[in-house]
Amino acid sequence: MQLRSVAEAAMHELQGRVKDREAQVASLVAKLQEQQAAYLAQHAKDRAEIEALNHKLFESGAASIAGLKANLARASAVLAATGDGREEVPYEQLKLLLEERSSEVEVLQNRLEQKEASLQLVTRNHEAQ
Repeated sequence: MQLRSVAEAAMHELQGRVKDREAQVASLVAKLQEQQAAYLAQHAKDRAEIEALNHKLFESGAASIAGLKANLARASAVLAATGDGREEVPYEQLKLLLEERSSEVEVLQNRLEQKEASLQLVTRNHEAQ
């Protein structure tokens, strides 16, 4: 009789331990699912941000190309104004055109560097997650 009560007590204790472990496992599974959902949400947000930055970068590049085409058109107009190209364009006029184009190139290069740095930062943040 005493052996039976000891066995039952041991069995109840083991059943209690199993229930505790099952509760712990259920809790950990719930936490894992929460973290997975948070990760997927952040991943989707990062992907959308990267796509938006790529789109802005593409638009900026298109605008830069349009600016370069306009500059070429202006340069062609200056050359056309000198006639058949045999006449000399005044040095000061050429120097002024060169300075304008150089400053425009610097602005475009700075914009490009900023966009590339921004894209790298977003890409690193995305990869870190």
